Amino acid sequence: MLQVIHAGWIIPIRPEKTILKNYSLIVQDSLIVALIPTTEWIEPSDEYESIDCRNDVLLPGLVNTQAGASLSLLRGVDHTDSRYSWLQKGFLPQNFGGQADRFIKDSVLIAGAEMLLSGTTCFSESCVSGEYVAAATISLGMRSVPGILITNESNIWSANLDDSLTKAQNLYDKYRSHPLINWTFATQISDITQRDTLSRLGTIGDELDLSLRLNVSANLSQASNLMELELANLNGMKLIVSHVPPLHESEIQLVKKCGICICHTPSNSINKSNQECEISILTASGCDFGLGTDSTFNNSTFDLFKEMRVASLQLSHNDNELVVNAFDIIELATLGGASVLGMENDIGSLEPGKSADIVSVHLTDGVSSPLCNIEKLIVNRGDSCQVRQVWVRGKQVVKDSMLTTIDSKNLSNRVQGWNLPK
Repeated sequence: MLQVIHAGWIIPIRPEKTILKNYSLIVQDSLIVALIPTTEWIEPSDEYESIDCRNDVLLPGLVNTQAGASLSLLRGVDHTDSRYSWLQKGFLPQNFGGQADRFIKDSVLIAGAEMLLSGTTCFSESCVSGEYVAAATISLGMRSVPGILITNESNIWSANLDDSLTKAQNLYDKYRSHPLINWTFATQISDITQRDTLSRLGTIGDELDLSLRLNVSANLSQASNLMELELANLNGMKLIVSHVPPLHESEIQLVKKCGICICHTPSNSINKSNQECEISILTASGCDFGLGTDSTFNNSTFDLFKEMRVASLQLSHNDNELVVNAFDIIELATLGGASVLGMENDIGSLEPGKSADIVSVHLTDGVSSPLCNIEKLIVNRGDSCQVRQVWVRGKQVVKDSMLTTIDSKNLSNRVQGWNLPK
């Protein structure tokens, strides 16, 4: 199916720092085939669909590198434990009187719906029961990169290391050809001391071409822990680290040497109990990093426009000598995130040959006026409520700010049916 999207502006990300005014984006099936001035568009003889976004700016679909979608039903629940501790203690499903698979699927559905409506077309996180994450993602029509939890300790999904590795490989085989699902392995920083665990992960990861996600905490920032990565024979495996704490210069050099990619959650980093490495240090280090929202334990929304705005404020200190502009911030939420997840050849920019993952943001409602410095408007005043249309692989999953793939009312009723703890 041929689609032509006539836009007021397009920020393609590549070429860098470019805004195309009064351009049309041509989509054939799931791929972008051309970006041309609207005045040069010649109506074809074959059937096609024309979409009028002349009052909107088109962006690549946003990429949430650390979402926490699988626990979104816990939004607002008072707790003092980390995500892994809750799961480890059997928080699911006993405390809810339901099944873990249904809980996880409904969590992803409600989180994914919020993400799509706010312009995010791809998300990633560490999770258990990755199959239910994948199933919910597919029903929404969006992309996900679940990090399958590999650990020596038993949890609600697997009994031990061997069990989790076997199940992870089975999941990979089941979904290996699905266009919306990519997999990573995931483990905790505490498992780094288990050299055999990381070596086995490295061997299987090389065979399957999978990356490895690591969650770290502020009290485990010593270079010795990072050194274990270098010694664990993971040189050929891409490493993705979430919640990187403040680092010393020697640790930053080690991060660069290991080729570690970083998921930075700007709103979460403001919390004193969840301190993360400063975004200005990450930018100066040259490490690949993208933006994330983190779970609803630490953040109230899955809105990447909010995270772009916070990231921009964090980089705007008077003593910051880096030249980082609004284009750079938008790139962190698009191509930067795609690069972290190893998907930069498919998504993250609006270029011919790439997947048609596209977001249109309405700008002529009076709130954003005057319309100058479009890129700054997106970063400083962009809001999820301005998202009008969203495409994933050429399929329109949000039309006129409404989901097209699932029944929103039915989803709301399902969520309200959970007897969540007070």
